[in-house]
Parts: sequence; C-alpha cells; structure tokens
Amino acid sequence: MSGAMPRCASAGGTDSAGYAGLAADLRTFAAFGCHGSMVVTSVTVQSTTEVRRVFPMPPALVAEQLETILEDPGVEALVVGLVPTVEIVEVLAGVLEAAEPRPQLVVDPIVAASTGAEMSGKEVSRALAGRLLPLARVATPNRRELEALAGEALPDEGACLAAARRLLEAGTGAVLLTGGDREGDPEDLLVTAEGVERMRVVRAPGPGTRGGGCTHAAALAALLARGTPLPEAARLAQRYLAACARAAVAPGAGEGRVVQVVPPWALK
Repeated sequence: MSGAMPRCASAGGTDSAGYAGLAADLRTFAAFGCHGSMVVTSVTVQSTTEVRRVFPMPPALVAEQLETILEDPGVEALVVGLVPTVEIVEVLAGVLEAAEPRPQLVVDPIVAASTGAEMSGKEVSRALAGRLLPLARVATPNRRELEALAGEALPDEGACLAAARRLLEAGTGAVLLTGGDREGDPEDLLVTAEGVERMRVVRAPGPGTRGGGCTHAAALAALLARGTPLPEAARLAQRYLAACARAAVAPGAGEGRVVQVVPPWALK
C-alpha cells in the first residue's frame, strides 16, 4: 500500500474495555495504511463481560468535533457507529449536509452490543433512517439493525431485501446486510440499484467476537478511501474481518473474543 496516506474518520463511542467502537475503528484504519481521526459521540463504561453505561456527549460538542475535522481537507471516508440520541443524529446530518466536499459515509447503525446490551433506541433508528442514511454511500446493518431501521420485523430474506430496497429508494447509496449474527458461515448481501451480490466466508471457530461489526465497517471505509470500488471493497472487508476473527483472543474474563487486526496483505 503505497502513495499518500488516505484520511478516514470515525464518529462513535469509546469502549473502555478496548474491544469495539472508536478503538476498533482506529486500529483498522491504521492496518489499511490510513490516518484515522475521531468524533466522540458517547463514552461507555464497559468491561470484557458487560456494558454498564452509555453517556452521550453534548450535541454541540459532537458537531464541533466533526466540523473541525472536516476543515482539514482530505477526509475521504467517515464511519458513523454508535449514535446514542436523536439530537446527535441531527447535528451529524447537519454538518455533513453542509460539508464540501462530503466524505464517503459508511453508517453502521448500532442497536446493541454483542453482549446483548441495548445501545440506542427506536427513535434513534428512525432518525438514522430519515436523516443520515440518505447521505450514506453504504449502510452496514445486520438483520436486527435493519429491522430497527425499517420499524418492523423482517422474518425472512425476502422481507430483508425489500426493506433494503426501500432504503435505496429513500437515498441510501447501497446496503450491505451483514450476516455474522446468524448461524452458519456468514453470508453478506450487497444490495444496490444494480441488484444483489452474495458474499460468503467460512466462520472462525470458537466463541463470538466483540468489535467485529466495527472492524468490518471501518475496513470498508478504509478501502473506499483508498479508491476501491464498492463491490470489491465489500468482498475484501468481509475477508478481512474473517482473518481478524481467526486471530481473535480472549484478554479478559468475558466469553467473547476481541478481533485482532491483521495486515491486509495476509488475506487468503
């Protein structure tokens, strides 16, 4: 990976256990040779076993962070992860609507932690769908997150695809429906105006990983920042997450493992 260092940014929550959120995003950006900036939307209190609290940042402070980052030219891609309040969704959308040029936006609509702890509510999901997703190059929900965005249960693949297409009609550039939360080997579905592309990898053995969704979205953003076309970027990001999961470790008392960043050239 040669040439000028691309710049990426992440707007999301801290993770005091070091598993997910901004920590995972910055590690991933660095692995892909990108400089990472960050916008703190919330501070969480977490251990390797649980999420205890989520503290939202003042919306004006979130807006000022993003505005200041975007004043420096060259931010190629922005990941939006945990957004705990509707007010923060609104200020992020407002700053991005005014940005010129606007970075490629990857929205990872986090609803709950991998431990099951709720991280944001229905009102936030509605705000994401109405305000941020129309600005996005791609959204990366799993099924539960897509249900929250759609505001209804999605019992099968057909319903999921229909919900993804409604997001496209509302302005979202593409929807990458991730499959890591389901049984069996993960299958991601990239839904665009051109159709549906299926991508499958072999699941890593052992217990589940924390920080996987964040790592996946950050890898996708880094690849887009490096000029990779979206379909190829989606395939490579999935393969990269699988490689990270194979290298995952359990550093604390929790059952889950933290994904370990691996060099992108190690992909197989």
